[in-house]
Amino acid sequence: MKPINFLVLFLLPVFVPALLFGQTIYIDNGTSTSYTLQTGDSLYIKQGTFTGSITNWSGGGKVTVAAGATLKPSSVNGLRGPYIVYGTAVFSSFDTEAGFGLNNYGSVTINNASQVNGSGNQVWINNIGAVLTFKSSFAINADNTSFINNGDVSIASNFNVWGNATISNKKSITTGGSFSVGKGQITNEGLFSAGGSITIGGSTSFTNTCRTIAQKGFTINSGTLYNNGLLWAAGNASNSTFTNNGNIINTGNSIIKTVQFTNWGNITGNGYLYILGKSTTSGTVGTSGTTSDVLSIYTVNRTKTNQIFDDQWGTVYPSAVYAQFPAPDTTNIYPYSSCSSIYSGVIILPVTWNDFSVSISAGVPALQWTAQYNAGTYFEVERSNNGLDFTVVAGMADEQNSSTYYYNDRALPASHPSVVYYRIRATEPDGTHKYTGVKSVRFGSQSSPSLQTWPNPFGNQLNVSFKSNQKAVLTIKIYNMEGQVQVVKTAAVNSGSNTIAIAEVNRLTKGIYIVSLSADNGVIASSKIIKQ
Repeated sequence: MKPINFLVLFLLPVFVPALLFGQTIYIDNGTSTSYTLQTGDSLYIKQGTFTGSITNWSGGGKVTVAAGATLKPSSVNGLRGPYIVYGTAVFSSFDTEAGFGLNNYGSVTINNASQVNGSGNQVWINNIGAVLTFKSSFAINADNTSFINNGDVSIASNFNVWGNATISNKKSITTGGSFSVGKGQITNEGLFSAGGSITIGGSTSFTNTCRTIAQKGFTINSGTLYNNGLLWAAGNASNSTFTNNGNIINTGNSIIKTVQFTNWGNITGNGYLYILGKSTTSGTVGTSGTTSDVLSIYTVNRTKTNQIFDDQWGTVYPSAVYAQFPAPDTTNIYPYSSCSSIYSGVIILPVTWNDFSVSISAGVPALQWTAQYNAGTYFEVERSNNGLDFTVVAGMADEQNSSTYYYNDRALPASHPSVVYYRIRATEPDGTHKYTGVKSVRFGSQSSPSLQTWPNPFGNQLNVSFKSNQKAVLTIKIYNMEGQVQVVKTAAVNSGSNTIAIAEVNRLTKGIYIVSLSADNGVIASSKIIKQ
């Protein structure tokens, strides 16, 4: 074997220019190359460990790290585009800009202080089973940032939110330092634990339905805290403090546990307050007027038996009552039915294939498939020249709220055989693989059926006319614009002209549909139709 021939063959697929579409696709197999990404460009780390540099200009390009691959750049200039990680990514630091997004299905580690800056609409998603590790501090400064965690997030130092952000946690967020938020919406349905203090200010809305823990106390300076789980000021007696200057609304069997308790604001609703040490209120406790709310308060070591709190000013409504009850369970990690199923134990359902077809459009193989799947599923298009040996030619992450996917194989070599085979592989969040059946497309002089539909627009009946070059059994499917099959009809056809009446369309609602004609090897013709 001549090494130079092998090298040329190996490098040919690395740079796939798509000049007609104003973008370039780079495929890296573990090099130290320097890439400059323009808007619309893509860098796919297919295997190995990438240690080169990345520069994102304009709106930035997309970077994808395949399962088993590692992204460990020497430098990143301009974090402006989306990063999709199925394998491992290690960064020195993060200072994001407008247009950045992270979709993590694997493991991402950031070794130094990280900030979300620039304009808003940055989306961070840490999926089920994924791990996101900050080895220093993390700050969200940009407005309209979404931080969605369904996996495990670990922050070694402080976590600060100064932008008007939306944070959703359904599994675990832990910080070695303090958590401070100045505005935004925080929803915790899992474990939210700070090694330092938790401070809520500004117009923040913080909703806790599971377990929120602060080792060095809670301070609500303003804003509203909705509690339907456990708020626990852990730590020793001097650090276990709970101070409220805002609004706390309790529901269900919510619990607040602390040693020292001070209220200057408002506390209403149903639930339990368990206070071991000094208790003070000069605000409002309880719900005014006629109500079914009961706020049970156990000041374990109260100094005055004729009142609930040691120092009791302000207003305490009758719905707030002194009641003795056992110490709340803070050791059991799943005591609250309001915790998310991801935190308490998620059930992963397997991928279900609904449809898969391959056709030729303008000389290019066009693939379409529909499936039901879990968040975090990854799809790969595989191609073969003989129907036995397949190679991956494209990969794509799941898109939320989408069940239909499309791929045009423009990278098919010009020297392809007359028949090319395809299948789709889905990798589920737990690593399980599931394949579609194999479909093929045939190239050559053999003409495909010429499809005509009439009337179009149609009413209670649609006629499909086409010419076939041989006898065959074909399937006619009608899809709505969401990719859902509405009508299926099988027909035996002869060589020459054929017409099939489809009376089943009478049950379709008004709108736009796609009618497709397919054989065993996939879709061979399709057309847009309108029901009036």
